Amino acid sequence: MHFSTATNNSVSVPVATYSNADTQKKQILKDNKGKSGVYRWTNLLNAKSYIGSGVNLSKRLSYYYSRQYMKTKLKRSKSLIYSSILIHGLSNFKLEILEYCEPRYVISREQYFLDLLKPKYNILPTAGSNLGFKHSEETKALISEAQQGENNSFFGQTFSHSEETKAKISEAQQGENNSFFGQTHSYETKAKISEALGTAIKVLDKETNATSTYASIRKAAEALGVTQRTLCYHFKKTNSFIFKGRYRIEKVINDS
Repeated sequence: MHFSTATNNSVSVPVATYSNADTQKKQILKDNKGKSGVYRWTNLLNAKSYIGSGVNLSKRLSYYYSRQYMKTKLKRSKSLIYSSILIHGLSNFKLEILEYCEPRYVISREQYFLDLLKPKYNILPTAGSNLGFKHSEETKALISEAQQGENNSFFGQTFSHSEETKAKISEAQQGENNSFFGQTHSYETKAKISEALGTAIKVLDKETNATSTYASIRKAAEALGVTQRTLCYHFKKTNSFIFKGRYRIEKVINDS
């Protein structure tokens, strides 16, 4: 195991320091291309810092230079470092590469520096673990990068199911084989199940005395110009009801 770092009286000394992350962008991305390791952002206005890591540091660090990327991520989850950079600007941040290491060790080395330096911008105290919380976007990206290629315990296996496989899984999980068997479904789901099972719906127009039969709730809803959800709401309470004071709607129950 090899770590490229320097220490002085048990205090880590960065292997590279960029005093102005804004003006030194090109140098930062160039110097760290093809390298993996641990980095630290430090806000020069309040001395608060953030520690992260990446299998591809150049790519990882490039995210901090995209305002759109950070804004998008902040809509999905909280990130103190993204928020701070957007507010103060990268010209007020210093970037340090604390250590270069092999890709498989980035998370463990990040944890070492989290414990050592206790950065204020890190929401979670444990690298690569949520400890009951959702992973931050930074952590999810890191784990994804760290588990690519031969570092992934599932290397060589296919993660995404083919459409054929998805169909087979769907069929295999119908009825009592379904892990949700016996649970309450949404109105939309009920409508889809109704159609799949061929539950017929009979509609009597009291004004014209005409009766129409539809193959499913969806078909009946389309004919009446309403949503599936509306009809499912009523069918949740009863198998027949008067709708809009004009239509008598009921399920066709087969005794067989």
